[in-house]
Amino acid sequence: MLTILIDVTKKIFINSFIISLIFIFSITVYAAEVFTYNQGETEDDDRNRYDKKLLVLALEATKADFGDYVLQPTKRGSNYKRNLKLLEQNFYTNFFIQTSIDDDILTKFKAVEIPIERGIVGYRVGIINPERLDKFNKNMSLDELKRLSIIQGDGWLDTQILKQNGYNVFGISNYDSLFRMISLSRADILLRGANEISYELDNFITKYPNLSVEPHFIFHYPLPRFFITSKSNLNAAKRIEVGLNRAFEDGSFMALWQSHFGSSLKQLNLKSRRVIELKNSSISSLATDYTKYNFTLAEMK
Repeated sequence: MLTILIDVTKKIFINSFIISLIFIFSITVYAAEVFTYNQGETEDDDRNRYDKKLLVLALEATKADFGDYVLQPTKRGSNYKRNLKLLEQNFYTNFFIQTSIDDDILTKFKAVEIPIERGIVGYRVGIINPERLDKFNKNMSLDELKRLSIIQGDGWLDTQILKQNGYNVFGISNYDSLFRMISLSRADILLRGANEISYELDNFITKYPNLSVEPHFIFHYPLPRFFITSKSNLNAAKRIEVGLNRAFEDGSFMALWQSHFGSSLKQLNLKSRRVIELKNSSISSLATDYTKYNFTLAEMK
């Protein structure tokens, strides 16, 4: 009788232990906060690899006080305009995308006001068809530059800024088609951020072989890019803000930035280029505190 009682007690203890483990595991899984990042439009579109790594930095830096997390991708196929709609609908859990900021974005969404690329995307370098290289020289007048046919993404703030400054620019809705248009010599120049251009050429040169870097100019305007999310995700936004600031303080932000952009920026010879300054009138409501994080050409040696 005693033996049977001991066996029953053991079984009860083991079952209770197993149930406790399952309960603890369930709580752990439940406590992990879900965040969603933008995977990109197509298999060739890997523009968001840096953004994802930066989100991971911020989330890792805040695990001790904000808890564990799960970072999941969106489905592919959504362009920029579609992603803004998904944000408005709060379609994904704690969905964060990076975007160039304007007054309208600041009104509609919650922005984490730290420039994730340190403003380098506002230094715009051209991709051209090499057959059109003779159209460009360092002494071109502003009127000559404004007569060039420039393509940008439809809905990009860059398109609006260039038009406000009197440039001949038109928007293309499909990212891949921007490079195809230049390769087919359907436009004079595609302006891309100095942090984007080397990677994009490497990525597209096999598919569209008639692409090269325009060697003479940088078009520059203030273009802070922040992470934005739905206004219903204020706690998640606070976590990303705290995490990014910690990453700046411990040097991991700069290390990531350098590893992604440092060598390609040197290849572009930015300091030897003629700088064309443009105005951005779309950020009148934005405080200038973010500029303390910004890249300057003086950093280039």
